[in-house]
Amino acid sequence: TDILVKLEMQAPTGTLSVQTIGQDLSEMKIRVDGQTWKLRPHELTLQQTQPRSLQVGKHELTCWRKGEEKDVRSFAVREGEDVVLICRSGLATQNTTRRIWGWLSASGSIASAAAGGVLFWSYRKDIEKEQADPLLYIKSTNKHIFAGVFGLASIGLGITSYFLFNSTDMGNQSSLHSHARGNWQLIPVMSDGFRGISALKRF
Repeated sequence: TDILVKLEMQAPTGTLSVQTIGQDLSEMKIRVDGQTWKLRPHELTLQQTQPRSLQVGKHELTCWRKGEEKDVRSFAVREGEDVVLICRSGLATQNTTRRIWGWLSASGSIASAAAGGVLFWSYRKDIEKEQADPLLYIKSTNKHIFAGVFGLASIGLGITSYFLFNSTDMGNQSSLHSHARGNWQLIPVMSDGFRGISALKRF
């Protein structure tokens, strides 16, 4: 007995998620291929949207916040991939601010290290003079304490500068990750006396 089965092959798809840095999605506007994404209530407090299905191929993302320049770019989705893109709208201004504070922190770190070094050198000189001439009276000083404070400040400002510059580099990344996920694949099977379709799960 011949059985006629009508099958509709679904177009291959992947997914896209959009992420924002430093702020939630409450004021973010997102369009993909000219279609506006309506964010769900629970997404507004997050920094990354839930993944949305897209057909395999090239697409265009537009995202922005009010008063900020739009981030417009093209990207590709391959079958079974989960793509995450960072919205770069407003990142130029944020990166500039981070760089300014990064340079200020670095300058402060160098200045603190220099001040601490001078104070410690002066303290050592006072000790050497006192040891060389026991009759020489040198008033008690806290130079060595302030030298240590400036040293700690230099280390703290240096670490702050490093993280500010590092966060700027992270913000310049356009794609966080893209990986393939498992999907079903239909394969026709034909043999003597049998014709059908086999389903294969790919991981």
